[in-house]
Amino acid sequence: MNLRLKMTMRQFAMSVIALLIIAYIILQFVLSVGDIVTTQVAEYVEIADLVPLEAAIFRDETVVYNNTNGTVCYLVDDGEKVGAHQAVVDIYDVADDAGIQTRIKALRDKIEILTKSSAAASTSDLKFLDSGISAMIMECVRNTDDGVISSTLRKKDEILIYMNRRMAVLKLVEGFDKQIVAMNNEISRLESGIKGTKNTIRSNEASNFVYNVDGYENVFSIDKLEGLTIRSFDELLKTEYDNDILNRGIGKFYNDSTWYSVIRVTKRMANDFVLGEAYDIVFPYSLDTELEMKLEKKITQTDSDDALLVFSSRTNYPDFSFLRYQPVELKHKTYKGLSVPKAAIRVKDGKEGVYVLDGNVVKFKEVEILFEQTGKYVCKLPDDYNVAYIDEEKLSLYDIIIVEGNQIYEGRVLS
Repeated sequence: MNLRLKMTMRQFAMSVIALLIIAYIILQFVLSVGDIVTTQVAEYVEIADLVPLEAAIFRDETVVYNNTNGTVCYLVDDGEKVGAHQAVVDIYDVADDAGIQTRIKALRDKIEILTKSSAAASTSDLKFLDSGISAMIMECVRNTDDGVISSTLRKKDEILIYMNRRMAVLKLVEGFDKQIVAMNNEISRLESGIKGTKNTIRSNEASNFVYNVDGYENVFSIDKLEGLTIRSFDELLKTEYDNDILNRGIGKFYNDSTWYSVIRVTKRMANDFVLGEAYDIVFPYSLDTELEMKLEKKITQTDSDDALLVFSSRTNYPDFSFLRYQPVELKHKTYKGLSVPKAAIRVKDGKEGVYVLDGNVVKFKEVEILFEQTGKYVCKLPDDYNVAYIDEEKLSLYDIIIVEGNQIYEGRVLS
C-alpha cells in the first residue's frame, strides 16, 4: 500500500471517529433536556359571536329644495348643528351675488376664529397650549390614517385658535382687534355690492344640516316602519331613488331624535333576542364603530323562515355613515369560558378533552366546546358561577394544557 493511500485511509478513519463523537454529544444533550412539549395555560375569555348581516337605516329627514334654479350659497358648514330658525342657505338669482356671499361667509368664519383666539379670553400657560396643539395634531394624523378626513378638517380651526393664542402669549402679535375691524369693514363693503334678490332658507327647529342627499329620504323614513312586514321591507329595498330629490335637493335637516336599524335574520336566531334589551352592532362603513342599540320590535310572517329585528338609537357621530343599506355585524351571543388551542383537543374513551400537566405527570381532562374561532375553542368552565373552581376531571382555570408532544398519554411522567 503506497503512502498516499495510507494517508487517505487515515483521514477517513479520523472523520468517522469525529462524526461518532459529535453524534454522542448530541444524544447526551437530548437526553439531558428531557421530554420536549409545547404547553399553554388555560385562560378565561369572553368572546362575542359577530354575525355578518345587512341593515337598512331609517330616520326622519327634511329635504331642502332649490325651487328657483338660483345659485346656492351655504351659510353653515356641512354637518353643522343649527339652532331653530337659523339661516342655512341663501339662493341668489344673480350668480355674482352668491360669490360675494361666499366671500362674506369666509370673512365671518375668520372673525370667529380671531375672536376665540383672544389671549384675554384664554389661558396664558404656554405649556398647556403646546400640549394642546401637539395632542390635536396627533389626533389629526390618526384620523387621516383612518380615512376620516372630515374630522381632520373640522379640527384645523381649533388648532389655528391655539396657535394664535400662543403667538399672543409670546408677544409675536399685538392682538387681533385691528384685523377684526378690517374684516368687518370689508364685509360691509361686500354687502353693499349685492344687487339682486335672494331667498333665505331657515331651519324650523334645532337640528343638523348636511349638504348631501341620496334620493331615499322619502323611502327609508320612520313612518314606513309603521305596519312594516317582511314583504313590504323587500319592496322598500327594491325602490328606486327619487330623481326629483337628486335634481333639486340642496341639503337636508335631521335632528338628534331616534333613528332605526332594521336587520333581517332567521326566526331561530331572532328567538335569542329579547325585546327592550340593548345589543351591540358594529358598523364597518363607519370605521367599525360599535353602537349599543335597543331592540324595539320583532317582525315575523307565517310564510317566511326569516324575521326582522328593529333596533333604535339616539347616537349620532359626525362621521357616521347613514348609508341606507349597509353591512353590519350583530353580536349574537357572548361566550364565556376557557381558551383552548384546537391542536390540543384529543379524544379518549369517546370523550373530548385535553392532556394537562399535574406537576410532571400527564393527566387527561374533559372539555365541552362552546364556540369555535380561528385556531382555538372556547370551552365550558367546570362551574359557571365560580371561574376559579378547580375540577379534577374537567379542564379548569390555569391548567397547563399540552398542545404538542410525542407519546403523550395518561399517567406518563415527563422528565
